[in-house]
Amino acid sequence: MGDRARFTRRFGLGLCTIFALGVLLGGCGGWPPARTYAVKTRADAGGTFQAVQEVVTAHKYKVIERDDAGRTLKLRTHVDESSDKVSTITVKVDDTGSVSLLPGGFLARENGTIHHRLDDEISALELAIATELAKGAAPPSATSGTPAAGELGTTPEAWVEASADTARWGTGNFTCLPVHIPAEDTTLIALRLSTGEIAKVTLSLAYADSLCRSPAACGQATGCPALGIGDAEQVQALATLVGSQKIAATATLLYKGQAAVVVDLSRHGSIAQALGQTPAPPAQ
Repeated sequence: MGDRARFTRRFGLGLCTIFALGVLLGGCGGWPPARTYAVKTRADAGGTFQAVQEVVTAHKYKVIERDDAGRTLKLRTHVDESSDKVSTITVKVDDTGSVSLLPGGFLARENGTIHHRLDDEISALELAIATELAKGAAPPSATSGTPAAGELGTTPEAWVEASADTARWGTGNFTCLPVHIPAEDTTLIALRLSTGEIAKVTLSLAYADSLCRSPAACGQATGCPALGIGDAEQVQALATLVGSQKIAATATLLYKGQAAVVVDLSRHGSIAQALGQTPAPPAQ
């Protein structure tokens, strides 16, 4: 058995649909190497631990060990909870307020590999914790059109680039991110609206030579990804909110709970189309 594609996500951009391929699973039977699961923050450790406990409760985890002084919880996983083979996730908040998640038990091997189902579950919990912690940031008013407090002037802005290969990608514009976010970390990104809420949208990333080619805008040696927002109903809902000025056009893409890129939703190809706007010219 060779390696197999870990996931394929539908990716809506302007007038086209593309597919972002995830990281390949290493080893037979879907046992990739365990990565570092963490949410890096600079926050009150006690408050962070409280937020972690709220996420754990909301996701109906059974706590099999806890150490309040050490701000540590050992959780029974959902992926094999009906089995007598126990797998665990140990969640710890350090003194800086950062959170680490460590896999253990039956679905974690001593050679450093982890079953892909456990990997998926930890990644989902990691994102849930990051999203919960991100809610603590002070949001701007819905009409301000600016990123959240502390992000303006410090977080890079996305740029818009026209499709260079219309036969492959269609004629829409792309929202390009001037940062490198690994394709396998798609589950760790979220879109925070100007109201401070996390948008209920499906996000995806795509790297290709014919996407996000502007060297002036992309200084990453590993290339810059195009951001996808789908599906059609989600895009229309965002367009309606922007068009009615219930939210500002500016949103913030979060990566592991931290502000990564400021995005102008009104210039995103599919949203601009839904608004009936003529897309802005691409960056040169």
